[in-house]
Amino acid sequence: MKNIVVGITGASGSVYIEKILGKLTKLPVNIYIIASKNGEKIFKEETGKNLREFTINMANVKLEDENNFYSPIASGGNNFGVLVCPASMGFLARVASGISSNLLERAVDVALKERRKVVIAVRESPYNLIHLENMLKMAKAGAIIMPLSPFYYLKPNNLEELIESFVDRILKVFLDNYEPLHKWG
Repeated sequence: MKNIVVGITGASGSVYIEKILGKLTKLPVNIYIIASKNGEKIFKEETGKNLREFTINMANVKLEDENNFYSPIASGGNNFGVLVCPASMGFLARVASGISSNLLERAVDVALKERRKVVIAVRESPYNLIHLENMLKMAKAGAIIMPLSPFYYLKPNNLEELIESFVDRILKVFLDNYEPLHKWG
């Protein structure tokens, strides 16, 4: 099975990662979750759920300590790629500068050097010049930048459908063989 790294930083947008994890656990993949301390706090604040309790019974899921550089995902091996959602601008700035001060930043660094897929779903608005330059640096390095900007042309009936359709879009970009529930284009 493929190893997928899922990163959760201290940005708002936990509703997206909650849905993403629900969909990923139905696929034949091993999921390594790395959450920053603020990522865990915001997840609880926005979803009402403790991330550790939320993931404890999920099949093929391992919640990694963000400071565990002995984790198998700290080196290349057979990792498929890294999906970071939501991604804070502080996280983006560090990885764009080549800083690997924790396991998630290291996983992104390794994925980029091995030309593996890296999708960074940024959550900030409006952008300043530094944000844009960091997104450009990461795109030039091989990452795919996906602002958490849902689309409306599927005419969602409610917020749940809007989130669901955008999560499908994120997973379609990240996983080549993912078949989304919602079709577009």
